[in-house]
Amino acid sequence: MYVDTVFQLINDDLTFVNYFGQILTKETDIEALRSGLLNFTDIKCLDQRVLSLESCAVTITRAMLKGTVGGEPIEDEMCYTHVW
Repeated sequence: MYVDTVFQLINDDLTFVNYFGQILTKETDIEALRSGLLNFTDIKCLDQRVLSLESCAVTITRAMLKGTVGGEPIEDEMCYTHVW
């Protein structure tokens, strides 16, 4: 299952600034996927930068997202940041 794979791949200390500017942890990110609150049907990466630091990496991604958030349809270009 997609959510189980994501759970295994991301670090427990994940800090995630999502498409709406909310700061999330691994637990809140996974719960949004598991609950069905977020349901992406298409994600196209438009631009991504990866900054490798001493003990972590930062990704800055601009993507075209299509799907639903809280049952409401979305189709928009968004930008988000992960600290891994």
